[in-house]
Amino acid sequence: MKSILMISLHGYVGVHAELGKPDTGGQVVYVLELAERFSRLGKRVDLVTRQFEDQPEYDEVNENYNIWRIPFGGKKIIRKEDMHDHLKKFVTNTLAAIKKENKK
Repeated sequence: MKSILMISLHGYVGVHAELGKPDTGGQVVYVLELAERFSRLGKRVDLVTRQFEDQPEYDEVNENYNIWRIPFGGKKIIRKEDMHDHLKKFVTNTLAAIKKENKK
C-alpha cells in the first residue's frame, strides 16, 4: 500500500489540536483533519512534525494514521517565523529517521 507523508512543523501537532497554544490554530486543525480523512479512505498516513517539550516520538491516531515527531531546534517552541533557521537540521534528522525506520 502506498502511503502519504505529510509535514507540518509548527505548533502543537497532536491527536487533537491543542487550540490556544502558540502557532496552533487554523493550519494545524486543517492538517489534522486532512490526515484523518485520508486515513478513513484507507490511505496510510504519517504526519511528520517537530518534537519539542516532552512530546512522545509517535502517536498512533488509528490503524492507518500516525503522528511522527522529529527532534530539532531544542526543547522549546519555535515561532513559525523563526522555523527557517532550523530546517536543515529537520531534513537531516528526518532522513536519518526514515532510514532507521526503513520507511519507503
